[in-house]
Amino acid sequence: KQVAGHLWPFLASTLAMVFESVACKFARTDDMRWLCTAAMQDEIKVTVALCLLVAPAEHSPAFAKAICDHGAMNRLKEIFTIYQTFPREQHDEVLTHACIIGAKVAASAHLRHHGFGLKDFVWMMPEEKAHINSSYTAYGVEGLGHLWQRDLAGLLTSGGVSRVADIMATPFSPGGAATQEMANRLMGRLIERKSDLLAEIDHLEKSLEAEIRSAGPAAKRKTIWQATGVHRGETEAEVARRERRKQLDAVRSAREVLQQHGDRPPQSTLEQHSRWLSVASAAALGFVYGGVRGYV
Repeated sequence: KQVAGHLWPFLASTLAMVFESVACKFARTDDMRWLCTAAMQDEIKVTVALCLLVAPAEHSPAFAKAICDHGAMNRLKEIFTIYQTFPREQHDEVLTHACIIGAKVAASAHLRHHGFGLKDFVWMMPEEKAHINSSYTAYGVEGLGHLWQRDLAGLLTSGGVSRVADIMATPFSPGGAATQEMANRLMGRLIERKSDLLAEIDHLEKSLEAEIRSAGPAAKRKTIWQATGVHRGETEAEVARRERRKQLDAVRSAREVLQQHGDRPPQSTLEQHSRWLSVASAAALGFVYGGVRGYV
């Protein structure tokens, strides 16, 4: 019963992915509306609901639009915000499915206002090397690839450029090959607009430095209570100063990454070895065809 409970949502979702007519008919049913509303509010049912919705949404922009029309993205944003407070070791397929749907929604210019923001996709690409090949990192790169041209300042201050460079520098692994391929291609698109990005970096660096200077020194004089060991939490000014310094570090890191590459976009791994892959695949197909024809 446990195995069947895990398998049937996957099989039903795959069926809707393969046959678009099934997905279209299902999107107009009351069950679809229930999955996007009532089931999303239940901690147990949301796992099955997302498993049913994710595969057709990943391959059909019309199905992703149906999910947005039913208002499910508001609940997915809440789920995403809740999971951000958890350690990455506790993330499961619920967050992964939410990231997949968010990336597919970001791919459509008409649906982007329903979905996640640019900084949310940057968060999906963790700084820790141990989590760089997590199940949702690829969708962070994909979503960032759809949104970065709309907000160059957000890309630079959120550390998106350095995160992409970290993925490119990660040692090769079969599970992360597709993610690294997308990161290489995204870096190529960034290099194509290198001059615009460097100009934006100069502007952001000056403005952030000015804001940090106007905020005053970070360490203020201790009060009598603090001198005796009584400490309070960070004030809004201290939080803002810390965020500005973090953004300034991200901007400077982005400049270093862009300056390391020339004006010519780097080739991805697939592009570098495409000729040998073509020869190998043609030889394999020719061998199979020749062997079968000779046998017949």
